[in-house]
Amino acid sequence: QLCLTLGCWDSSALDLQRSTSAQPESSSTMSYLARSYTRFLHQARTSSLGQVRQMSAGHDQDGWKMWKKIFFLVAVPVIILGHINAFGLTDGTEMDPPPFVPYDHLRLRTKRFPWGDGNHSLIHNNHTNALPDGFEHKD
Repeated sequence: QLCLTLGCWDSSALDLQRSTSAQPESSSTMSYLARSYTRFLHQARTSSLGQVRQMSAGHDQDGWKMWKKIFFLVAVPVIILGHINAFGLTDGTEMDPPPFVPYDHLRLRTKRFPWGDGNHSLIHNNHTNALPDGFEHKD
């Protein structure tokens, strides 16, 4: 039982545990499950350890050259095309504000703001934020 809780992986400790157990192997279901689980962990540890080492050992010394080529031939053109799409192909009408509709429930001023003229919010943009009577700029 001590070997199971501490995680002994030594096969001699497993053999010692089997020889010292007083009950037959099939008499108790819990002891059988514990022994089979211990065998499974022991087998999984020894068989998968070699596979991990084989899979991780195949690095090329010049692998950085491939990533450098990928960066300059794929990533840089994608970045340039993204900038052209975002800033070069914009239409001037996209920046026009929507038409002003004086809704009764929006832009209520029950008290003046403590800065400026009291009608503009702290983060006010003349182009996108309307005042209660409409936009400030007239085009």
